[in-house]
Amino acid sequence: MLLNDPMRREAARRAREIALALCAVWLVIQNSLLLVFLLRGRVPALVSALWALAGAALHLIGPLWVIGAASLVGWALSTSLARGNAGIRSAEEMEMEHERAR
Repeated sequence: MLLNDPMRREAARRAREIALALCAVWLVIQNSLLLVFLLRGRVPALVSALWALAGAALHLIGPLWVIGAASLVGWALSTSLARGNAGIRSAEEMEMEHERAR
């Protein structure tokens, strides 16, 4: 078989990778050009419609930040209650541990 040689297998793999990269670049260029030609006359209307949609979404979702803030505060409170005082050490304990480490 022709691909038994490791050098040929490596060359075939590189050729496939290069072909895939070229196809991907071509698709990006092609789709960009299609979008430019499709939206050339409609850009101002599209931008204003997207701006109105973003404003409406912000108006509807804006008050919901309270839910996120309350969730964060609740999580912090439950975490601190679950840990208790286990993570808090006095200055003397820290100093004694530091002296032992020397």
